Amino acid sequence: MKLSRCYSKSYNSAEHAAEFTNSKAYDKLQNIVIESDALFITTPDDEIKKIWQSIKNVKINDKLIIHTSGSLSSNIFSDIKNKGAFGYSIHPMFPFSDKYNTYRQLNSAYFSIEGDKEYLQTLKTFIEKLANTAFIIDADKKSLYHLEVIPKKHCELYKELSRQLLYLALEKNKEKDYGRVINFLGGRNDEKYS
Repeated sequence: MKLSRCYSKSYNSAEHAAEFTNSKAYDKLQNIVIESDALFITTPDDEIKKIWQSIKNVKINDKLIIHTSGSLSSNIFSDIKNKGAFGYSIHPMFPFSDKYNTYRQLNSAYFSIEGDKEYLQTLKTFIEKLANTAFIIDADKKSLYHLEVIPKKHCELYKELSRQLLYLALEKNKEKDYGRVINFLGGRNDEKYS
């Protein structure tokens, strides 16, 4: 897969991105849709649905429509099956603080993937061939997936920190019942709260 085309609301921005990625800039969204096999929508979350509304009536049969939101699922592509296309969400768990340099460390990112079963495994394999870790999630569990990539040793640390914060809250608010939270965190493990 090769990046070959760029589109942006501002043609100047598309030209700049195309120059940086050695690809072609487009000034009309419909044209890039027609000429591409896969479309990556890398906009802020609130723009994804607007872009989908703009392209869903263009000829998208057999195309992969992919967004990179961490919070939205591929279900945002309403009616995509009836259009003959395949919707996906591929999210890199990685901070993009500098669009000109951050990509250099992208090989350390974990990627979550969800969407149509047709190309799900193909997309996972593609990402793994780039030396990244990829995992498939269910669209209805997208909001929970961030926990998937936390190493076990960090989970224990977070759990212990949460437990200690809860103990502080207990001391300050003795009248509150935190029983369910305490049980979730593994119960009380010090003599003070036994």
